[in-house]
Amino acid sequence: MTQVGRAVEKGETQGFMKVVVDAESHLILGAAILGVEGDEAIHGILDTMYAKAPYDTLQRAVHIHPTVSELIPTMLGELKPSASGLTRPPSHGPEADDQQARSEAHRVRAGSQ
Repeated sequence: MTQVGRAVEKGETQGFMKVVVDAESHLILGAAILGVEGDEAIHGILDTMYAKAPYDTLQRAVHIHPTVSELIPTMLGELKPSASGLTRPPSHGPEADDQQARSEAHRVRAGSQ
């Protein structure tokens, strides 16, 4: 949490933020903020989930400085396909590789440390 203004201000930069988003619907499936004032910052994410709004609604929001919430739009802007994706037994051949790539693209996540 070294990029979080409030955490730096308090000298408490240990922790992380993580969000899981559905790649097709762009809905937030879950999130965790472990660190200083994470219990307050998570509410913006919870409100977005409850409203069934896509993650980019929250990404475009402007949060005040210095707060923990101000890093959430940056984190959402750095979403990447999950490397873990859906786990399954290894398969072989080009069709298996193509299907594996499609299943891994169903979820995306981002985290900041």
